Amino acid sequence: MNGDCNMRRSRKISPEERGIEQSITIIISFHNTFITKVDRAYRCTCFYMEADKVVTSKLDVSEIPTTDLIDTAKMPLCTYSVRRGSVNGAIVNYATVGEPLFHVWQCESDMFSMLVHSCFVDSDGGNDKKPLLDEHGCSIDTTIIPDLSYNQAANLAYTEVNAFKFADKVTTYFQCAVSTCMISEGMCNGKTL
Repeated sequence: MNGDCNMRRSRKISPEERGIEQSITIIISFHNTFITKVDRAYRCTCFYMEADKVVTSKLDVSEIPTTDLIDTAKMPLCTYSVRRGSVNGAIVNYATVGEPLFHVWQCESDMFSMLVHSCFVDSDGGNDKKPLLDEHGCSIDTTIIPDLSYNQAANLAYTEVNAFKFADKVTTYFQCAVSTCMISEGMCNGKTL
């Protein structure tokens, strides 16, 4: 698909490279009529990926050689913490059953949006996992963990949970998946909250 100024845009959907590639060829010519040896062509390519991979591609132009200029957006750093009192409160390492705590997920990026999903809790870091959030980010049991609230300005998701534990264990382990997508180009439509 061609956009303004013949900017080429194509969606990549293979597992190795998912995202949007935009490219344009810029030709610098020093003569009105002829292509000369001092003329240059540059192919500028930007690839905005949806996964944590760096992908490059090469395009050969037959008339004059090109120089590739490639830019890849930096993937965001996402964190998950349990906090006391508020989303900015102290990080909790020990809590009492019933104590109100904030589960907070945050991605440091103004280019990516996020969706927290597929959350589990278990007692020993093993295979006895109990689901908390489904693959769409919806709470499975709102009495244990309510649906998440999203603050798009801070790229933050959170929920207030009353501390709970397994009856015969001291430690409780939480695990969640965070999916990111590019805010521009409408890549997040229908994917994030």
